[in-house]
Amino acid sequence: GANTLEDVVDNLFDAQKIEDTKAILQTLVYAYILYNNDKSKKYSLAVVYIKSLMGDNDPDYKITFGKANNLLVYDSELDALFSKRLTELVEEIYSSDTIFGRSKKIENCEKCKFVSFCKTMNYIE
Repeated sequence: GANTLEDVVDNLFDAQKIEDTKAILQTLVYAYILYNNDKSKKYSLAVVYIKSLMGDNDPDYKITFGKANNLLVYDSELDALFSKRLTELVEEIYSSDTIFGRSKKIENCEKCKFVSFCKTMNYIE
C-alpha cells in the first residue's frame, strides 16, 4: 500500500488504478479549487461510498493516510504534491506528442457524447 503522502498522490494519477481512485481524485480536484481560492483554510476530505451506506461491500481501495481522525487533510503539503501532478497531467493531455486512441471497452462508449464521431463501437468486437 501507499506509505507516504507522495505515494498516495502518485497512486491517484496511475492510469491503471483510475477505476479504483477516480472518486478520491475528483474529491481532491474540488479541494484543490477551494484551497487555491482561500489558502488560509484546510480541508478534511473523505469519500463516502453510498453503496457501503446501503449495506453493499466497501470498495477495495480506500485512502487511509492522513491526519485529523484518519481523514486526508488538504493543506499546503498536499497542495504542492497534487498541483504538481495535476499540472503534469494537463500538460500531457494538451501535448501534441500525446496520442489518444479508441477505447477498447464498449462500456466506455455507451454514454459518450462523441461516439458517433469516433465510431469506436463499430470497431469493438
